[in-house]
Parts: sequence; C-alpha cells; structure tokens
Amino acid sequence: MATVSIILCTYNSEPYIYELVDSILCNDYEDFEILVQDDCSTDNTISILNSFEDPRIKIRVNDKPSGSAAMNFMSALVSMETGSYVMFADADDFWESNKISQTLELMETTEAICSPDTPVLIHTDLSVVDGSLNQIAPSLWDYEKISPERTKLNQLLAQNNVTGCTVMINAALKNCVQSIPDSFVMHDWWLALCASAFGKIDYLRVPLIRYRQHGDNSVGAYDASSLSASAKKLANREKVRRIYDSMFDQADCFSEYYRDRLTEDQYRTCKAYGSMKHKNRLQKCVSIFRYGFWKNTLIRNAGQFLAI
Repeated sequence: MATVSIILCTYNSEPYIYELVDSILCNDYEDFEILVQDDCSTDNTISILNSFEDPRIKIRVNDKPSGSAAMNFMSALVSMETGSYVMFADADDFWESNKISQTLELMETTEAICSPDTPVLIHTDLSVVDGSLNQIAPSLWDYEKISPERTKLNQLLAQNNVTGCTVMINAALKNCVQSIPDSFVMHDWWLALCASAFGKIDYLRVPLIRYRQHGDNSVGAYDASSLSASAKKLANREKVRRIYDSMFDQADCFSEYYRDRLTEDQYRTCKAYGSMKHKNRLQKCVSIFRYGFWKNTLIRNAGQFLAI
C-alpha cells in the first residue's frame, strides 16, 4: 500500500478532472495512490480517469448518490482502507508539483515532536484562480482573512479555517472517525475539531494548490475585506440561520460522539456551543463572551451578532 492515500471524490467532474489528476501525477513525491469515490456521475468523468491507465488510480462508484460532497468525502474516509497518511482532492483544483512532499515533510516533523499515536492534521494556504487558472489572489488566507493559528477548540467550533483540499492527516487522526457522524458541516471541519481536541494542528503558509473559482463551486472564495461581499453573505437571513443551526448541531454531535474522550472542559465547551441553537439572542451573546466563541475579524464578529 502506498504511504499517502489521496481521496478524490467526483461527481460530473468532466470539465476539470483531467487537469487535476495530471497535476497530482506530476508531483515530485511518487509513493501515493488516488482513491476515487464517484458519486454516480452521468458525464465522462470515469472514462477520463480510466484514460490515465495508471495503477495508482483506483476507482469505485457509489451504489446511489450520497447527497453532498461533504457526505461523499466522509463516507470515503470511513470506509476506505488507506496508507499511513490521507490527503483530500477536489476535482476542480490544480496541485503544485511539491504539494505532497512539502506537506509530508511538515507532517513528519510535527509527528516527531508529539507523543506516539497523536492525531495530527496539516493544512496549507492556497492561491485563488479562475476557471482557466489565471490568478485572482496569491493567497486565500490573505484574501479571505483566514487565521490558521487559531487552533483552539472554542475557536474552531465558531469558525473553521481548514480547507479540505489542502489537508493531510495521519492514521491516528483517521482512526478518530470510525463512523459517519449524525451531524457535521464539512469533513475538514470535523477533522479539525478532532485534531484540536485530541492532537495537533500545524500549517504551512505556502499556497500548494490553485483553488479554482467557477460557477459550480460548492464553497467559493470571497474578498473578506469587502463590506459589500460580507453584507451579501448575510443578506439571506434564512440561509445564514440554517448555517448557524448546522454549526450548533455539529458541536452537539461532536460532544456526544466523543463523550468518552473529551475532557470535562472540552465537553462543556462543545455543549455550550451546541445549546446556543435553543437560546435567545441575549443568552447566545452571553455564551459567546463566556466561552470565547469569537470569529477572527471585527466584521465577522459583527456579522455573528447580527446573525444569531
């Protein structure tokens, strides 16, 4: 089995899948496999993948659609046999040629200073590009005002700063997820919570992926310094409320899923965030101040108080 297993989830990914896979195969580190889980594509995704004729590419197709990219990734993570390290690939991105080697180097350095069997998550910056790979912004972290140094559990409950397609996890972190949680927002967010609670998160301030922006993005980048862009995100109050409710549900689910592993402080923190779903605005504000459920910018915190 390869040292690095790259989980690639696809669904009607014909426009960009060739460029993505070709960029992975051109990496300077070669001991990897690409484990494809296709979500019942109806286009030429599978035939394009088969055209590579590379034994490192292994394809399986779901019996029925999973319903979302997040669920497809989570089910693949839980069910697939993988190597010592797992990475995740989005079908519309482009990997730099040193992505695997650079991420693995930091992973091994981080593991060396941790106790054995410590769950570790490594993630990196990304550059933002358009559909033709023309650069929009050299750093997603700068563009979206992301703060990767915020790795505490209370911070990550309130705001995810990990982008799944940049992530590498070790076997100890993969083993933290033995079944699909009842409520989770994204696979990368759940893994970040696990690494924060039970292990270590580290990061590279180097963009190792070109993060393609196009009309079909599940999650797109936006200029977080723009008041108009931030206002636009808050304009659909019903959508914003659903997002917050899913975040509260995720925290509550996390507290029960790992009840036996969490410290009492961690359990209370998760429960406090989850219970905000059932509180009024004043009570929610009290919880934010008491447990430090802050986001990383003034604009985002203002938006949080407006949204709740």
